[in-house]
Amino acid sequence: MLGPQSDSAAQPACASCSPSRTARECAARNCAGAFTDDITVRYAEAEVGSIHLLRVVGKGAKERFIPLVPSVLEALGDYIQARGFPRDPLACPVGTPLIPALPDKRDIGRVRREAAESGADVEAALAALARQAKHSTLINSTRR
Repeated sequence: MLGPQSDSAAQPACASCSPSRTARECAARNCAGAFTDDITVRYAEAEVGSIHLLRVVGKGAKERFIPLVPSVLEALGDYIQARGFPRDPLACPVGTPLIPALPDKRDIGRVRREAAESGADVEAALAALARQAKHSTLINSTRR
């Protein structure tokens, strides 16, 4: 079972990650396609207390539960809150994606065309699309 976290630098961010992976990298790796509904709290043992688990469905439709350590929960809470939801994933509306899908090239092209046709500022329209996704890579891709 899980023991108390004495040295968080030596511990991996979650059970399925290497120790070199940061909490944000771990969250991005394991949470793509997951929803806040997939996080549950279970009582582990007296020494550990309750732990948060992320349910993932992998190859062959096998269901697994990944323990989320406090550093991952903190990073996930920061990200969810930055998107305008409650910091606690358990308090989010049903069906809230942990990591929302980014607009693809067709969406970006559509926004560019619509802005150009209407005479609006293309960069402002792309920035608005990036804010909707709340993802820094899309914000970076709007700058040429």
